[in-house]
Amino acid sequence: MDKMKGMVAIVTGSSRGLGRAIAIEYGREGAKVVVCARPQSPTQLPGTAEETAQEILDHGDESLAVACDVSEEAQVKSMVQQVMERYGKVDVLVNNAGIMILGESFLEIEPARWDQMMNVNLRGAYLTCRYVLPVMINQKRGSIVNIGSLAASDPRINCTAY
Repeated sequence: MDKMKGMVAIVTGSSRGLGRAIAIEYGREGAKVVVCARPQSPTQLPGTAEETAQEILDHGDESLAVACDVSEEAQVKSMVQQVMERYGKVDVLVNNAGIMILGESFLEIEPARWDQMMNVNLRGAYLTCRYVLPVMINQKRGSIVNIGSLAASDPRINCTAY
């Protein structure tokens, strides 16, 4: 406990799944956790940034929920500005936000859906790094964790390796 006491961590895609688990654990370890996720899942999956942040707060830890689509530059810039205004620093960025296309072969995916996946999975990580990295450089410290997926190398049919 308290391994991250006083640290500020941004966790993207933390409304559910692995991102949520990371955010909650960082809170338990003493970090001030910025829970970043889209306001609603386009696929109606359960979980919101507010719910994750509330769970962290319920454990007595500090958290800030920020609605942010990481593929939208203005939203990412605004999110980082909010973090800086509230906390004045960023010690950890976890790029966890990502989407997958399941059950379709590479040739079945429409270009618009491919673009959406690339915008979230690649552009999102680029944009968050683009706005957080100057903060970390100025601080002369910080850690960035980029999370990927085994789907990138899964050769099974209809798993859409990208």
